[in-house]
Amino acid sequence: MGSNAPSSSDRTRTNWTPTMERFFIDLMLDQMHRGNRLGHTFNKQAWTDMLSIFNAKFGCKYDRDTLKSHYTNLWKQYNDVKNLLEQNGFSWDDTRKLVVAPPHVWNAYIKGQPDAQVYRNRTLTNFSDLCLIYAYTQADGRYSRCSHDIDFDDDALGVNFGVFLLLLQKDPKTKLYVTNIYKRTPSQKVPFVVDLNGRLLWVTCEKSYRSSTYHAPRCRSTQCSRADSHYCHICSTRDGPGCHNNTCGVMSMNPVTGLTAMSELAQDVLSIQSTQGSNPGPMVRVPQFLFTCAPSLLLQRGLPSTVQGVAGLGHSPISLPTQLASHFGSAGFAPTFALCLAPKGVMFFGDSPYYMLPNVDITRPLSYTPLIISPQGEYYMEVKSIKINDKDVPIDTALLSINKQGVGGTKLSTINPYTILHHSIFKAVTQFFSKELSAIPQVKPVAPFSVCFNSKSFKNSRVGPGVPNIDLVLHDKHVMWRIYGANSLVEAAPGVSCLAFVDGGMKNNGASIIIGAYQMENNLVQFDMARSRLGFSSSLLFYKTSCNNFNFTAIP
Repeated sequence: MGSNAPSSSDRTRTNWTPTMERFFIDLMLDQMHRGNRLGHTFNKQAWTDMLSIFNAKFGCKYDRDTLKSHYTNLWKQYNDVKNLLEQNGFSWDDTRKLVVAPPHVWNAYIKGQPDAQVYRNRTLTNFSDLCLIYAYTQADGRYSRCSHDIDFDDDALGVNFGVFLLLLQKDPKTKLYVTNIYKRTPSQKVPFVVDLNGRLLWVTCEKSYRSSTYHAPRCRSTQCSRADSHYCHICSTRDGPGCHNNTCGVMSMNPVTGLTAMSELAQDVLSIQSTQGSNPGPMVRVPQFLFTCAPSLLLQRGLPSTVQGVAGLGHSPISLPTQLASHFGSAGFAPTFALCLAPKGVMFFGDSPYYMLPNVDITRPLSYTPLIISPQGEYYMEVKSIKINDKDVPIDTALLSINKQGVGGTKLSTINPYTILHHSIFKAVTQFFSKELSAIPQVKPVAPFSVCFNSKSFKNSRVGPGVPNIDLVLHDKHVMWRIYGANSLVEAAPGVSCLAFVDGGMKNNGASIIIGAYQMENNLVQFDMARSRLGFSSSLLFYKTSCNNFNFTAIP
């Protein structure tokens, strides 16, 4: 049978057992997730790593040529089967994992291509994974490429993408941020809640998940290890996305309610918008993005009714930013992402200037502080003290440090709408703020807030109501995250503006300060993993722009 795969050398032949071949395929899939494949081959480091792991697993002394030879043999097998499936009358039986055709079709084809006899009634257990490695398949098993997207493995080779982006929209009821991500084959727009500290991307698959490129990795595969899954998933209902036996079981969580559920680890195509920082570019495909198929019960409380899952941005092996950095790292993509929250904001992935209308580079005003990552992959920063109106607020500074039990410190969150303060810090901040505004009478507070004013009491400035600034003093006394009136006061009811901080109580089982989404609105907040630093701009309103001002006009 004809094949465009390179020929293999007899001197590198060895006896490959099914277990060895399965392990080798899993190694290749793992290296692809790490961004170590260029075109139809792997880089030098990938071959070195795979050889070392393979020999350690089986006690072999194979050389690199042995693995490369089997890589070529698998490529030939893939091309042979692909060529069969392109012929009239042939199709792929995914249940039995073999090529099927009526007897007369087989007989006629084998007369002209006798080498095809070997695939008649031959079970090809690994063919779906060979499709992931060498190409992609449609639902009928035929070879296909998606022409409207750039495929990193081919057309985009050697391109420096710079940055990817997602549009963010604030849900008015829950105050959570929602983004649409294109997934599946054919590509579909799927709405997700954005969870800054979430460990993974999960979506419900029970009813309407349709994709020809869906794949559930086997239990104890390298994909399971990457997802830190050591549980074999068993499903008693009909096979389908989210329900297969002997696949990886991973816990998914509703970040609002804390409800968790066992879910199936899965792979599928994800497409994301590229940009050079100021205008949208073409969509770019991530062919084997890892996520979980979660039960719909996780959507029942706390989340917007329109969403189908949660997109986690936390520091974990299968979060959205980590996987993007792994896939595109060899193309110059930096392990960095940034939030620019607003009613219609934007999220950037990659380290490059980000521009808002009117042509403002919003990375220029960034200040930096060390980024602290908790054992759970959550994002923290070090706050040393708090100032209001340039005066120190008397607080228990011991609460600002993370103790040996992991309690204390300052965490950032997109799930909490407003900043939450440990009760003693909350009491000190609200009393000090009220004292600085003692000349302005307070009005009846609006829950969940405690300090409220008549909105007409304040003059407006470029950065919101004219109230005392609140400064979070960070690792250095000269580095401060300044919170202006636009982020410290919120209109909680018509004509009533309240200090947008919430009492977190006296519990000592988490962060003492949780910076909420409202305090980050119209601030650029950048998470730079390579340099372990957090960048923050303070209010972009000061620079006559906002997070609403990205030019999305080129997006259809």
